[in-house]
Amino acid sequence: MTDRRTNLVAALKEATDKLDSLVAMAVSQGQPTTHPENPMLLMMFLGAAMELGQKYNVQITDLASAEEEFSGDAEVKQLADDVKAQLKAMGLPTEVPKPKQS
Repeated sequence: MTDRRTNLVAALKEATDKLDSLVAMAVSQGQPTTHPENPMLLMMFLGAAMELGQKYNVQITDLASAEEEFSGDAEVKQLADDVKAQLKAMGLPTEVPKPKQS
């Protein structure tokens, strides 16, 4: 069984590739590469995040928790920072708000 860190690293690397391909697709279609100008980016990113979550059993929409869990891990921090930088450049949220517990 692979460990959580291995899955997280793989998911973050794949997330970077998926974000790159979303931008490339938008460019090829003459669409804006930022949200909210292109609202489909958010939907496509959330779909990709769900797919990665199922594939690797990690939440890439909760990068803060991942960074906290692996706080001393330079590779995880760098990959999470890369994904966050891509999301920011695209105008997408870097964190998905958690539902409030009552």
